[in-house]
Amino acid sequence: MLKNAALQYYHTVCSPNISSLLELRQSRKSNFEGREHQKYMLVKWNEISPNTILKKIESNDVELALSTLVINLRNIRMNLSPEFHAEKILYAKLLQACRTHPAWTIACSTINEEDTAALINSLRSNVATWKAQNKPTIEQFPRRDLDDSEILFIDPRYFNSNSN
Repeated sequence: MLKNAALQYYHTVCSPNISSLLELRQSRKSNFEGREHQKYMLVKWNEISPNTILKKIESNDVELALSTLVINLRNIRMNLSPEFHAEKILYAKLLQACRTHPAWTIACSTINEEDTAALINSLRSNVATWKAQNKPTIEQFPRRDLDDSEILFIDPRYFNSNSN
């Protein structure tokens, strides 16, 4: 079933002009998998970074940014030329993109395996550590703001004293 841009393309270009399935396949491939589309996706691949993701989601949630970054890179990678479909390319892009953010620098510098899953797991665990280190310290005796109704004054006349 066609959706979004593919459905619109079918109704405007293919439906009135194309008579066979082979022609439809070739037309779709040239439009959605051609060199121009691959160049456009390569530009998106090169521009994507944790900072662009954080701006896009309008949040400072580093865990969400990491998940979004991985999903976007995997989706973009499938639209690139076949040379980019290798796991090593995704690994290298993740490593290069995540080195700039303080939550992930340690994971990027200490990773031993060239495995994408191991890198992603290391990045996720570093996010938890980074959040714990950057958490504001909790006061030992938290200051409580008191209302006027909670403030009590002791009148010396009512103070029980055995000196009388």
